[in-house]
Amino acid sequence: MTLARATLTAQGTPTIKVATVVNFPRGEDEPEAVLAETRAALHDGADEIDLVIPWRALMAGDEASARALVRRCKVLCGDRVLKVIIESGELKEPALIRAASLLAIEEGVDFIKTSTGKVAVNATPEASRVMLAASQFGEHWADAAHFRFGASSLLNQLLATLNGCGSQAPAAAAPHGRY
Repeated sequence: MTLARATLTAQGTPTIKVATVVNFPRGEDEPEAVLAETRAALHDGADEIDLVIPWRALMAGDEASARALVRRCKVLCGDRVLKVIIESGELKEPALIRAASLLAIEEGVDFIKTSTGKVAVNATPEASRVMLAASQFGEHWADAAHFRFGASSLLNQLLATLNGCGSQAPAAAAPHGRY
């Protein structure tokens, strides 16, 4: 049992899902290493896997290797959730964002995500529009089971907006543990 699962059980919250990210943060690990990391995470009790797609391969025109990695990770995940992070800020071009989104949907992933939050440009309205439009091509994809908003800094951004601070949240706006 992992530390995360043991802690959740000990505090009486064993139904909280455990997720981890593979091929993180740059999306450039060797496929076999990513698969080994995925196997280990699932063995250790991860309920959800977030896979950073090899976006550089897509930019170089190598859709096949990206598709193969997504497919193999999906097989490993079985009925557990697989989310694919396409790193839309690095792909930049709507055509590449659409191609990455469609690739993930076609390979049966449960969610597509814009970014890791570790690059200069992350989620943008344009990328979100392209991804949502692509999701219309996946059967039953634009529904509550596959669509949600999330961002590591979303709470601070919302609080800043509500407090009239624009996009800069005050440092004390959301102390750790208060959500």
